[in-house]
Amino acid sequence: MSYKFPPSDADEVLTLDDITKTYFLFAHPTDRIKQWLFGPSKTYYEAIKALHSTTFSVKRGETVAIIGKNGSGKSTLLQIIAGTLPPTSGTLKLNGKIAALLELGSGFNPEFTGIENIHINAAILGLTKPEIEGKLDSIIQFSGIGDAIYHPVKTYSSGMFVRLAYAVTTATNPDILIVDEALAVGDERFQRKCFAHMEDFRSRGGTILFVSHSMPTVLELCNRAILIDQGEILLDASPKQVVSLYHKLLFAPTEHQLKIREAIRSQTAVSADTNFSLLAQQPIGETVLESHFDPSLIPETTISYQSSGAEILNVSITDMDGKPVNMLLPRHPYKVDYVVRFDHVAPGLMCGMMIKTKSGVHIGGKSTLIPTDICHTLVAGSHLNVSFTFTCLLAPDIYFLNCGCSGTIGQESTFLHRIVDAAAFKVLPEIDISPSGIVDFLIEPSFTLAS
Repeated sequence: MSYKFPPSDADEVLTLDDITKTYFLFAHPTDRIKQWLFGPSKTYYEAIKALHSTTFSVKRGETVAIIGKNGSGKSTLLQIIAGTLPPTSGTLKLNGKIAALLELGSGFNPEFTGIENIHINAAILGLTKPEIEGKLDSIIQFSGIGDAIYHPVKTYSSGMFVRLAYAVTTATNPDILIVDEALAVGDERFQRKCFAHMEDFRSRGGTILFVSHSMPTVLELCNRAILIDQGEILLDASPKQVVSLYHKLLFAPTEHQLKIREAIRSQTAVSADTNFSLLAQQPIGETVLESHFDPSLIPETTISYQSSGAEILNVSITDMDGKPVNMLLPRHPYKVDYVVRFDHVAPGLMCGMMIKTKSGVHIGGKSTLIPTDICHTLVAGSHLNVSFTFTCLLAPDIYFLNCGCSGTIGQESTFLHRIVDAAAFKVLPEIDISPSGIVDFLIEPSFTLAS
């Protein structure tokens, strides 16, 4: 699909001026009637501000990331920009057609075929019947769902549904494209096709508002980022600086977050082109990230295998002083500790641990034979303390831990007990170091002037 963007004297395609969104929550249905009857003289509702005096503009050809924690106000902001939600106050100016990839396929009828839904949805999005017919083949080809296009949408997988909805939405030839995490539903090949499409769209002068929790994607795709928190814009700057400070806010201990938030918010008057290097290098609010334990970080995917003569107990990650932690600092040493209780002792005893990504990729671990002198002392009912020391050479993200104990039963080595996703931990960011990928290889740059 190709795009042509109308010439315009205005460089800005989107301007928000003092946009506010307030939701009025009534405890009972009758309170709405009371409020209507008595007016402002009495209040029967609770006012919840989702957006506070939001002001910014976006220029033609920019790719701007909107980032923030869940519940920060990103969805409300995007819906107002897309025109599906009215603001409570403030003004919004658009200079061009907008296409929002939010809640993809919300206008689809599950009983109709893909072809029928293309016609209906494209008409809702403003295309005429001749335009739809002219784009039909390219929409079907881009979706890549084959003969399923002739089947009812209710038979589609979530990935097929998103493919078709994306293809229809982008066929409207927008000037501004709003993209959120909906694309994460598609498989890797389709995601790559979507990003290639966005790169082509941007190269032709299109403007993109991109919302994602994938910070590597933000750094790769965007040339500007806006950090929003509690309905308020905290920072509008380069993606690298915004992501670094967002990580500092996101991973900070609860008692430090308010101070860090206020320090970031105080920079909002600074231009997005300003050099934030000094700010990034300083411990904001005189706080320093520390290893600590977050009780909310408990894996919901833990699987404990059937015991075959042993049981793993009390899995924990600790610092070198023995304090339990699950928020880890890069390049610091930690220990994985657990206890193995034996119902009976098998030969060839081994204990191990494995660290994985959140997608299940095994990064590294260790399995080792229990020393012979210790094995000789083990009997039914014995408890063995197991400890693995490791250095955290991982990029900031969330990771999971497997633990296992094996022995020889019959002629084969088999697990006596194993726990998958026994624990979870996050690696905190370092403001002045930005490793790429998963593993930090301790790469040290050096620079010298050529003679």
